[in-house]
Amino acid sequence: MKKQKGMINLIKNEYNKLHEDYKKKKLKKTIIDLLIKNKSPHKLAIGFSVGIFLSIIPSFSLGMWISLFLALKLKWNIVSTYLGTLIVNPLNSILMYSINYSVGTFVLGITPFEKMGFSNIILPIYVGGLLIAIVVSVSSYFIITTIARRFQNAV
Repeated sequence: MKKQKGMINLIKNEYNKLHEDYKKKKLKKTIIDLLIKNKSPHKLAIGFSVGIFLSIIPSFSLGMWISLFLALKLKWNIVSTYLGTLIVNPLNSILMYSINYSVGTFVLGITPFEKMGFSNIILPIYVGGLLIAIVVSVSSYFIITTIARRFQNAV
């Protein structure tokens, strides 16, 4: 009787391990299918790039909705577009806006916090954000395209 219970527990443990492995593999396959399989690297990369571009420019979540709308309308990869919008989120937006401000004040030649007002605070944030967004989104386009092509060739 004890041997049977031990054998049953062993079988249950092996079944649970196999089931967990299966679930992990299925989840990984689903993610790969959503992101890469039968998708052009261009549509994957452009969606991500636009998502990241619109999330870097201060838009207070409006960028996410605009990029998802564009992805639907222009038939880009919506999953990659959403992932791009997650790069800047409420948890790290203060840091991102600070970096935008620093770049903007440098480019505009403004002394940081010289005077309070649109031209000394808001304008540098948007100018810095625009410059950073261009560099990051263009870079991410080429990186994602390269990765997607390599991955699709490997699969």
